[in-house]
Order: sequence, then structure tokens, then C-alpha cells
Amino acid sequence: MDVLDRAEHYLLHHGRLIDRLRFQALFRGGPREPVLHALRAYQNPDGGFGHALEPDLRGGPASRNPSRWHCGSWTSWTPSTRRWCPPPATTSPP
Repeated sequence: MDVLDRAEHYLLHHGRLIDRLRFQALFRGGPREPVLHALRAYQNPDGGFGHALEPDLRGGPASRNPSRWHCGSWTSWTPSTRRWCPPPATTSPP
């Protein structure tokens, strides 16, 4: 079994629908239209994309805490300017 076969086997058992469809389109010559259709499930009302499109927090508890820290340490909401901005350089992990 080569690397692509192993990757496909893993995605069939653990991947999301969009991941499986992307694999088929990119590596097995599958159609692209189903990928675009699956992508619509991740589209926000404003036309952007989100809703867990990046599956950063799908892992176990060990991966959630670093991800949570990363999200909170690199951006912060500034009410006066009503925008997201980087924190001061002195930010350190909790």
C-alpha cells in the first residue's frame, strides 16, 4: 500500500466529507463540483468562509489548549478602534 492509498484509507475512516472529496479531486481524478458543493456548508451569511473549515480543534484535549492559547495570544479586540489587533510584544502563554 503506497502513501496515497494509506492517506485515502485514513480519510475514508476519519476525514470529513469535504476532505474526502478534495482528496478524490486532487489525487484520483474525481470531479471538482462536489467539493464546491460541500464547501458551501462552511460559508458564512456574509459570503466568507468559517464554521470549522480549518479543523484545528478537532483533536483531543492535548491539542485544544495550545490552539486556544494561540488564538487568544495573537489577537485581541480593541473596543476603541473596533478591530482586531496583535497584542503587545510582552504577551506570554498563561
